[in-house]
Amino acid sequence: MWTAEAARQFGYREATILNAGFAGETLDMEKVEWATFAPAAGDPPILVAYMRAIMVRQGDALQLRLTDPKGAVLAETTTPPMASSRAQQLQFIGKRRPAAGWPKGEYRAELRVMRNGRAIAEKRVQTRL
Repeated sequence: MWTAEAARQFGYREATILNAGFAGETLDMEKVEWATFAPAAGDPPILVAYMRAIMVRQGDALQLRLTDPKGAVLAETTTPPMASSRAQQLQFIGKRRPAAGWPKGEYRAELRVMRNGRAIAEKRVQTRL
């Protein structure tokens, strides 16, 4: 059915971070798929960093780290290893707005798909509040 060359071209791809960014509300797959979420702008009630990874294998883990304008870690997580392979996986972390509001500046997120202890996909995103 396939030539050897076609099979190589359509063979398994490593995991990829398809979508990543910031939101001003909690997320679900539908909101990410259709980009129907509140942006992280102004002084949002919550600051969420998210990633949607595709082609995630059993045993892979997702790492997320959110930092403030001074580089301090606001939130950080590593998922347990995936129990099974997944076509796509949405993961996010966030922090509620401090009583005094968000300090102005650039917020950053580092997002990684880990396989056997090494990053096989990574993305860095930032937003300014």
